[in-house]
Amino acid sequence: MILNKSIEKNQKWFAIGLLLLIISFVIGLFIYPLISLGLDYREIRRDHIFNFRRYKKTLLKKEALTKNFEVISKKYTEQNYFYTNETIALASADLQSFITTAITDAGGQIIRKSSSSKKLEDNFTRIIIDVNMTVTMAALRTILYEIETVTPLIIINHIRIKAAPKKRNIKTRKLESSNQLTVNFKASSFVGMQ
Repeated sequence: MILNKSIEKNQKWFAIGLLLLIISFVIGLFIYPLISLGLDYREIRRDHIFNFRRYKKTLLKKEALTKNFEVISKKYTEQNYFYTNETIALASADLQSFITTAITDAGGQIIRKSSSSKKLEDNFTRIIIDVNMTVTMAALRTILYEIETVTPLIIINHIRIKAAPKKRNIKTRKLESSNQLTVNFKASSFVGMQ
């Protein structure tokens, strides 16, 4: 009897242990992967929600930028800061003509001028006029003021001003300074293709 009771008790514990082993095996085999997969899907869902919110903000910004772009392009056409000629050559000719007129009207003398252009981003082309001239100080001030205040916008780059070479007086054979200046500069403007 005592032996039977101990065998029954051992069998009970063996059955309970076997049951716990089967339950843990089922949990390990089926339920843990489901929970793990659920957690992975939850993380993926959070990422998608985050990306969705970010894209939504971007779209709202895009709409605002589109409206601002329309306002800016309207102001661009109203202000005439850039040349809007159909070709770059016509815009370059207009720029050369303006600079030549400004220099000759102020009393300066053009020694040399040349032009070039450079394609930039966003349908803009930069026109560069290289000018070499001799002028007086007052004439230079007038020329620079005219170039600075004109529209379309003209930008002066790389200006170099130096005194004109001294001339020798034929009678006294001494060098005499003149009030002339030799000025080299690059004037640039932009052509906006529409």
